[in-house]
Amino acid sequence: MDNLARAGVIHPETARIFRRADGAPFVLYQRQREALQKARGRQSYVVAGFGFLPG
Repeated sequence: MDNLARAGVIHPETARIFRRADGAPFVLYQRQREALQKARGRQSYVVAGFGFLPG
């Protein structure tokens, strides 16, 4: 996330907030980085989430 903040893709405060418990920045997947770039370019994109609910 720090490199995205330096490149102006995300706000620096976003990179400061989204960190692991040990203080290291999150590392986004390629598809997440691509979605951010599309959003900045005002292009269409789809966000899909996958997860499991306790059952």
